[in-house]
Amino acid sequence: MKILVIFITKENHINFIPNILTLKNYLSSYNTQYACISSSDDFQIYDGIINLKYKEISSKMQLSKLSDFIISKKDELDYDWFIKIRPDMKLNQPINFNKLLINSINARAREYKGPKSVYFGSSLDTKYNTSNYGTTETIKVLDDQIFIFHKSILNKFQYIANLPDNFYITSNYRLLKYEHEWFHTNYWKICNINLNIIGIYAELLDTYRQIRYKSGNINI
Repeated sequence: MKILVIFITKENHINFIPNILTLKNYLSSYNTQYACISSSDDFQIYDGIINLKYKEISSKMQLSKLSDFIISKKDELDYDWFIKIRPDMKLNQPINFNKLLINSINARAREYKGPKSVYFGSSLDTKYNTSNYGTTETIKVLDDQIFIFHKSILNKFQYIANLPDNFYITSNYRLLKYEHEWFHTNYWKICNINLNIIGIYAELLDTYRQIRYKSGNINI
């Protein structure tokens, strides 16, 4: 199995190196290569840690960074799986590839109401509890910090610049042009990509190694 890990960030930082080493160790049994899309030319921080096959500079927000990269490179991206991740994200256990669906974005949930029960299926450790249970699935918004997708959906990615003018307005009730989790989810839907909630035991750290968010459970 061949994997491309795509780090997407506003800036790279020396304090992210332990996270990257942990991810590298978890993926050591696979044929894994790495890409980084940063707002600055700061890729030298990871020299000697990982060999970056792709180094892209983009000042856009993270989903625009990714979609531009996929669309411009898709004819040469000969990989089975792609992992989009922020370098300030630390994995606490390996990704279970047996839980992945090939026609989907596979990720934790940011917001969910429905019957699923998933250990480490939430990007927040306190938000999801039995009050979110429902006999039918009425809310499903995926996390944007880390998600995994198969080569079979590469042709479904659309340029965000080509989205209708009201897309940001209808998908973003907080700040216009901010690509948050709800924006991501609406983008996947427009691209006709399925949303698959999986468990990923991880935590998001700031540049000073302080824990922000740990994975929580859904309806458990």
